[in-house]
Amino acid sequence: AESSLIDVTNPTGTTAQITAVESIDGTLSITENGTYNVIQYESAVVSVSVAAAPVIQSLSVSANGTYSAPSGVDGFDPVVVDITPDLVDLAVVANGVYTPSGHDGYSRVTVNVPTGGGGDDETINKILDRTISGTYYNSTLTTVGSYAFSGCSLLSEVYFPEVTDLRTYAFGACSGLMSVNFPKLSSLTGTYVFNNCFKLESVSLPLLKSTTGSMFANCSKLSAIELPECTYISNVTFNRCSSLTSVSLPKASFIGLRAFQSCYALSYVYFPSAITVSSSAFQYCSSLLSADLPLVTRLELNVFSALFSLQSVSIPECTYVGGSAFSQCSALTFIDLPKVTSIGDNAFFACTSLVSVSAPLCTRIGNGAFSGCTALPSVYFPMCTNIGMGAFRLCSSLKTVS
Repeated sequence: AESSLIDVTNPTGTTAQITAVESIDGTLSITENGTYNVIQYESAVVSVSVAAAPVIQSLSVSANGTYSAPSGVDGFDPVVVDITPDLVDLAVVANGVYTPSGHDGYSRVTVNVPTGGGGDDETINKILDRTISGTYYNSTLTTVGSYAFSGCSLLSEVYFPEVTDLRTYAFGACSGLMSVNFPKLSSLTGTYVFNNCFKLESVSLPLLKSTTGSMFANCSKLSAIELPECTYISNVTFNRCSSLTSVSLPKASFIGLRAFQSCYALSYVYFPSAITVSSSAFQYCSSLLSADLPLVTRLELNVFSALFSLQSVSIPECTYVGGSAFSQCSALTFIDLPKVTSIGDNAFFACTSLVSVSAPLCTRIGNGAFSGCTALPSVYFPMCTNIGMGAFRLCSSLKTVS
């Protein structure tokens, strides 16, 4: 194929000529780096490097940060600019990652604001110096933005007396962080807020009413948590907090998916207000000996699955035991289910020490529900009308079923 030249216009207004196959006429207008099919000849591909658009004055900021490109630049090419503090179209007041309304959020602009640039310090959105160390205190800050302190591995303690919101990964991967104190924080919008803070030992959140997803996940040094006002524990909140031994959540009514999964040191749980416990909430808590859930009405899938040390469970108000809820709890000898009406599939699979089950109101027993309960000598379910396949399979000691 013959080669020819084709005009390419980039956002600076500069027209350059590039080589294209065949004899193609026309102009290709682009606004981002990328590979493009040339007009009128789809198999001809060109690779274009776009210069930073000089129209940055349409994006106005008042602090250091990373920002979406201005109107007219919809691509992925970051633009680095120095900006004066008198621009006000986009109102921000601190370091951060921002996506202005009306932009697609993929193109990023790094902005450096001169010392003394506009705004106050109500929000920290990005700490540019990742070597910040020791104790960090701020008496006026109200919001800590997404990724604000993430990766500040030398930071050891933070105290923010006025903060009312923490956003996604605000302190994520602060591997040296040992203590956090937020006396006014009652709710937060971000997830993974303290995720992967491997040395975190002390947490003070006296007013927090709800956690968010993976908030303390992988905080492997955290041994105790007390959240006196918290009513909602989100999914994966304390997942793999492998040193956690003490939990005080007196008002928590909801325990989310995998909330305490793989908390290997946890030996006892008491949730006086919990009503629903979600799937795998305590799965793989290999040291858990006892669980007291006086108001729980539902146990979902795998809640206590593979707890080889579990010996005692109190769930007097529970009406539903989900699939595999107690599977492989090999130390469990007795279970009292006074209000349970349905037992899910494999709910007590391989509970090899189980010798007594009481469920006088149960009407349904799922497939394999007691399969492999080799020590179970007898069962009595006076209200049961539906027994699933293999419900008592491999119960080698079973002599009486009624």
